[in-house]
Amino acid sequence: GVARVARVVEVDADRDAVRSVPGEDALDRSGMHREYVPVELGGRLTSMDTLVRVMRPVFRRDVGLGMGYGAMSFMAAADVWMTGTEDQQAALARQLLRGSRAAIAQLETAHSNDYVRSQVTARPAPGGGLLLSGRKPVINNLDRADALVLFARTDPAPGRRSHTAVLLDPTRFPEG
Repeated sequence: GVARVARVVEVDADRDAVRSVPGEDALDRSGMHREYVPVELGGRLTSMDTLVRVMRPVFRRDVGLGMGYGAMSFMAAADVWMTGTEDQQAALARQLLRGSRAAIAQLETAHSNDYVRSQVTARPAPGGGLLLSGRKPVINNLDRADALVLFARTDPAPGRRSHTAVLLDPTRFPEG
């Protein structure tokens, strides 16, 4: 079970601040990635209480493994589960159930957790789509993510509807 999987912690990886490949492989074999996808989309997520209980042994033994392997993907996916379209939810669920990762770009160093002060903007682009502008200095797991949730200002007016969580495919980003 999860407790046995959580014992697979590579001390050298922790010391060297690198990913625990054996730890991630063990979590993959246990199907841990299914814990982040709601049951109605083919996963095993039924409640936050259950998710916390399942992840607790992993975090207790290796916080980096818990954060890098799953918490970051879940944080990105949670916005899609709550407000995404049915097509977005189904597509992200398929990716995560295959073992892919999702990344989330929510914070900016200058503003910490103050989302409404985001300097990243998304405006309608000529011919459709969005034109993104700005930068997010830290995006955990972007190098291995097949989905990215980006918080961006979509309306210059103040208020709670001034920002949008945008679901992006990082494999379609221009080089650099």
